[in-house]
Amino acid sequence: MVFVSRAIVFILLVLLGLALPDLFLKNLSQKRAAILRKGMPDALDLLVICAEAGLSLDSALDRVSKELGPSCPELAEEVGLTGVELGFFPNRSQALQGLADRVPIQGVIGLVNTLIQTEKIRNALGSGLARLIGRDA
Repeated sequence: MVFVSRAIVFILLVLLGLALPDLFLKNLSQKRAAILRKGMPDALDLLVICAEAGLSLDSALDRVSKELGPSCPELAEEVGLTGVELGFFPNRSQALQGLADRVPIQGVIGLVNTLIQTEKIRNALGSGLARLIGRDA
């Protein structure tokens, strides 16, 4: 009888041990997504201001990363990494797609699609971003 109760406890502990890491990671990723989602409007506004001021995409991303650092370090890190990747990868759309892969929230995916389209058709960065946020270009 003692053996059966210990076996049941052991099985329950094993099941709990298998389920807890998934629950922990899911909770952690949801919290991170909420933080990134919260910082996205500021990042978009800063990116539009930088683009309208005439900065290149690389410079604009670096500037946005520096400005976002105190308020949303998670998003600042991702934007900064993308700025570095733009100079590193031969294909710029690969670096931008990396941002969408690392930060799979709707706002970032829309931003990345706009930036890739702007790069492809050689459109002005400021006007493409202004259309994304709903301003008249």
